[in-house]
Amino acid sequence: MARKIVITSGKGGVGKSTMTALIGIALAKKGERVALVDADFGLNNLDLYLGLEGCDGYAIPDVLAGKCRVRQALLRHPKYPTLWLLKGDKDSFPINAQTLKGLIMQMEGEFDYLLIDSPAGVGEGFLAAVSAADEGVVVVAPQLSSVRDADKAIQRMKGLGIHTLSLLINGSHGDLVVEGEEFSPKEIAKLLKLPVLGVVPHIYGLSCEGELTPHIAVRYAAEILRGGKRRVYDPTKRYSGFWGSIRRGLKRSL
Repeated sequence: MARKIVITSGKGGVGKSTMTALIGIALAKKGERVALVDADFGLNNLDLYLGLEGCDGYAIPDVLAGKCRVRQALLRHPKYPTLWLLKGDKDSFPINAQTLKGLIMQMEGEFDYLLIDSPAGVGEGFLAAVSAADEGVVVVAPQLSSVRDADKAIQRMKGLGIHTLSLLINGSHGDLVVEGEEFSPKEIAKLLKLPVLGVVPHIYGLSCEGELTPHIAVRYAAEILRGGKRRVYDPTKRYSGFWGSIRRGLKRSL
């Protein structure tokens, strides 16, 4: 049976959907059978991040309208054969928790991981996405507003019975952490009282063609999800010590 993991955030604009796509790709590259469910109704950007925009096919509204089965609506990634997407589209609309949970249940026997991209905040869409999951990953930026909003989301998730939770910190500036000008991962973990699944630096990898490619930090996080070696990327490493101080000075001069 698939592990059902909701990927969410308390605040929009922290890279939640991008992280969902990247983790999905990283897991698929390890041979895991992964389906991404775009439950971020109204935005529906997962197809864009996966390079599947414009692909013909069914979407969640078609399943709900009885035009197709869930299996028929799944888009297979052309580059990663074990990665699939159940997409929304411009006509997507919020659905209640029971309906979304029913969709997810129809898929769980065919995959190892179901990653549910949740709307940010704690509204009805968030509640539906969380209710369909057994685990949660909270994407948070190293900013006070993001940490505060993440805490609200975490408390709501716990109230809904999701207690297997972890943090994915996105956009960490290693130089600013070293200089004490930005929250460190340890400080965020202490404030939110959750383990850190991964720390993604401010600039993560895109190929020269613009293709979304998992940074090593995301690959580490995916490996932890799989139960492998616990390695968390340290964005401060290259900014520590003598040569690190040189790098920090060069960044300040730009």
